Amino acid sequence: MGTASSIPAEVDNVWVKAPGVLELRKFDVSKLGPEDVLIRVRACAICGSDLHIYEGTHPHAPTPIAIGHELSGEVVRVGGSVQKVGVGDRVCVEPLIVCGKCHYCQRGLYNRCLKISVNYRAGQSGFTKYFKFPERWLHRIPDNLSFEEASLIEPLAVAVHNVRGAGLKMGDTAAILGAGPIGLLVLQVARAMGASTLFITDTDDYRLSLAGQLGADYTINAAKEDPVEKVRTLTDSLGVDVCFEAVGIERTFTQAIRLLKKGGMARIIGTYGKPNITFDVMQLIAGELRVSGTFGYCWDYEAAIDLASRGRVKLKPLITHVMNLDNIKEAFELLAKREKGAVKVVIKI
Repeated sequence: MGTASSIPAEVDNVWVKAPGVLELRKFDVSKLGPEDVLIRVRACAICGSDLHIYEGTHPHAPTPIAIGHELSGEVVRVGGSVQKVGVGDRVCVEPLIVCGKCHYCQRGLYNRCLKISVNYRAGQSGFTKYFKFPERWLHRIPDNLSFEEASLIEPLAVAVHNVRGAGLKMGDTAAILGAGPIGLLVLQVARAMGASTLFITDTDDYRLSLAGQLGADYTINAAKEDPVEKVRTLTDSLGVDVCFEAVGIERTFTQAIRLLKKGGMARIIGTYGKPNITFDVMQLIAGELRVSGTFGYCWDYEAAIDLASRGRVKLKPLITHVMNLDNIKEAFELLAKREKGAVKVVIKI
């Protein structure tokens, strides 16, 4: 942990200047507001949205823009009104910026804030040595979670939000389309919350093998067999109660709807680089199906930390690569090339 005298006034932050091009820009951390906290960042994971930005395919984050929001670290300085955390505390960050005043914020639905933003859109990268943020958005992490694992609490909160939002009940069946980090976390949360039979699809055998180790009852390689036909065969043609779409392409969107039982719910989690899609709306009508979008999380961090700390969700198996900040370009290229065996890359700082 750095002493107050050793903390620089400005720190390097990682930005995507243009697709495939990273650069460093300075961010001022010298002044803290009364409710601000300065964190010595220890780990920051690369999110799928970071990769979309790097590749120039994120529909709502044009370059140039800062990147990185899945971070954990130690508190090194606090503002005068801070009460929730103190110097030396180990924390992870809920990286939201909300107004606190709009219709949704006043009702506690802060992930629907009319002015919602995140740290990177405000010009502050999580891939940095020191990170400044209001105490409201910090959460203490238990000693049995490493900083690398704690950097995955943010995507785990996304998974918690989705399983809760789907209304999944004990004994329900569920399918997860996409065995990337979010899909693997949804898989584990769904199991922890009482799902019975769990199906998961992907085109990467390594990820499917990992899904099997983490609790999937059936793993389906969508490049080799039709997921809809397979699931319907295994469910007496009924389909599943809940489907989680965690890929973000038209094919998996339509599969999510076709996989559902009558009265089922599809949660659409993936980021769509090509958001205009076509599907048969009569399927919704005839099956009384529900399709729900989802954004981030809302009061989900505490549950995420609890699930991870008690071992009901395993984070370490998802971390396939830990790399240094100096090698961040290499880390992004590893993911951009869809290297086999790469699931979650964490930058150790």
